[in-house]
Amino acid sequence: MKLKFDYEIMNIADELTAVPINDNDNAFHGVLNINETGAFILNLLKEDTTVDTVVDKILSEYDGDKEQIRNYVEKFVAGLRENGLISEEN
Repeated sequence: MKLKFDYEIMNIADELTAVPINDNDNAFHGVLNINETGAFILNLLKEDTTVDTVVDKILSEYDGDKEQIRNYVEKFVAGLRENGLISEEN
């Protein structure tokens, strides 16, 4: 899985926000308000990856319960998927 759009993460009104750039396919209209972990996940999704890889990379950077992190990643990715923002092609 991989994001369908390029973005820049900005701090707007003290919130991290992913703003699409060079969105030639008009994959996404708007912005995503995210937290630090969401920004980390989005950066990993610039390249083709899996939920397992994302979980492992988060665990290598942050302390946390693997199952809780997996649940968070799965929910985050599901939200992106529901909005058509992820490509499943390799």
